[in-house]
Amino acid sequence: MPLSTPADWYDGLSELREGNRRALYGLLAALPEMPGSFLDIGSGATVLVKIMSRLLGINDVMGIDRYHASPLIHPADLAQPVELGRRFELVTCWELAEHIPPAAADILCSTIARHVGHWLVFTAAQPKQQGLQHVNCQPLEYWREKFVGAGLEYSDALTEKVRNVWDQIPAFEWLRQNVQVFEKES
Repeated sequence: MPLSTPADWYDGLSELREGNRRALYGLLAALPEMPGSFLDIGSGATVLVKIMSRLLGINDVMGIDRYHASPLIHPADLAQPVELGRRFELVTCWELAEHIPPAAADILCSTIARHVGHWLVFTAAQPKQQGLQHVNCQPLEYWREKFVGAGLEYSDALTEKVRNVWDQIPAFEWLRQNVQVFEKES
């Protein structure tokens, strides 16, 4: 049955919570140090924001999402420029970009890059990946070029480390195959 409203979409995300929790813990284990601040772009059901805040005790957390607003979530259409006026040590954007129209891809990448203080962990559906409302499935290199053009450096070593950790835990295969880790240029 197709999803008809944003509420239907968020209700469907509840089954993904445990996998996202494992993936986040694996990611944090792969990073050289625990970040002191966190931004999740395309927060959906706010799983990553809640884990970072409630379970890990990181007080400086925020999410951005079009349909979900709360004290920790800034409501915004990510096909339009978003400016929070600051950077976060760790920024995640997992499986969102394929839902943004191709004409807004540069806007999304600029919004993401401008908020990265240290690391960006990005995943997006690749061509032929099944999913609801996928309008912009692109190869890894497409997104990599956009983020490098926006001032981030691709880290092959950290990307492989995250993939290897995610291979060891039951995380979602599509995250593992789509992940790319970037660092803010010095």
